[in-house]
Amino acid sequence: MAATKERKRHWLKAFVSIAVTLVAMPLTHILARALKDGTAGVEQFYAGMGMGLFGLLMVIIGVFIKGDVKQTLLGLFGGMFYWMGAIDFLFMYYANRFGTQAQLDPVTGEIVSRPEYLILPSTFGFWAMTMML
Repeated sequence: MAATKERKRHWLKAFVSIAVTLVAMPLTHILARALKDGTAGVEQFYAGMGMGLFGLLMVIIGVFIKGDVKQTLLGLFGGMFYWMGAIDFLFMYYANRFGTQAQLDPVTGEIVSRPEYLILPSTFGFWAMTMML
């Protein structure tokens, strides 16, 4: 009978990976929120594009740098900065440009969903095309 080889488990790496992801997402959201609240109009657009460009540069550097951990972290943070900057701020820009109104609760009148989130479903075709490729 062949001896079975014991597989090494990497529980610490798994927990650290999950912790980094759970910490990274709020940090990028806080930065995006600070940019949104601290800027207005065209200034907000340029701030978002700058954040997106910074994220794109992080991803590109992550492709060419040596080391799995560095590549992973640059890709994680770069992707989040790109999404929060370029993509999310573009949704805000176009929602404001086209006069999209926030969705309000009919009883209380409170904002249920911001205008940029109401135009997100229009990107379903892009998502489907990307998934098909």
